[in-house]
This record gives sequence, C-alpha cells and structure tokens, in this order.
Amino acid sequence: MNYAASFFDAIIGLSIFTHLSEKNHFAWIDELYRIIKVGGVILITTQGEAYKSRLTSNEKEIFDSGRLVTRKYLKEGNRLYSSFQPQEFIQELIAGKFQIIEFIPGKMQNGEPSQDNWVLKKY
Repeated sequence: MNYAASFFDAIIGLSIFTHLSEKNHFAWIDELYRIIKVGGVILITTQGEAYKSRLTSNEKEIFDSGRLVTRKYLKEGNRLYSSFQPQEFIQELIAGKFQIIEFIPGKMQNGEPSQDNWVLKKY
C-alpha cells in the first residue's frame, strides 16, 4: 500500500483475509503491521469454526490441524476464492506483531455462519 510507515491509528479489514492464499495472509499482515502505529488497533474478520459445516471432510481435517484451508476455484482476491482460518493459524500469523485485544467467534445465525472478528493491537 502506498502509505508511510506508522501512518494509521486504526484499520478495519472486513472479509479481506477470507479471499487470500497463505502466502498473501503473511504479506498482508506484514503490510498492516508496517502502516499501523505502535499501539494502533486493527479489526479483521476471518471464516473460522462457524464455517466448518461448509468444509469437505478433507478440508475439516486440515482445519482441525490448525492449518489454513483455501479453495482456489477462481483468481485470488475474487469473492469466490475462499479461505478458512482456524484460530491457531491466526495466532501464528500475528505472533510477535499484534496482541489480541478481543476475539469474537462467528456463530450460526438463521442457518448462515458469521465471520470471526479479531481486534488486534500493534506491540
């Protein structure tokens, strides 16, 4: 992103990580870390445990082992390119960069899953 380092006090990233490869999860978190001020807060959303019912048995095994699940049917970034993030994966992703201020797990609402919400603070 074309922003100076430590430019923002707060960043909201809704449904961004849900459409990225593992490589780009790390690239995006590094960039968010670069552009947020120390003590700054970010809000990101992920497709966590509430989405397990939509996974295949093989995908559930991957998810349950703490690894990212990606469905690469279309070009990365497309809304149909889906990634599913177990809590362990996100904790590894942010390790050494962000502190978890609040984690609000997604839940089923009227038969539809909602995304996990992560409120993170830069060290």
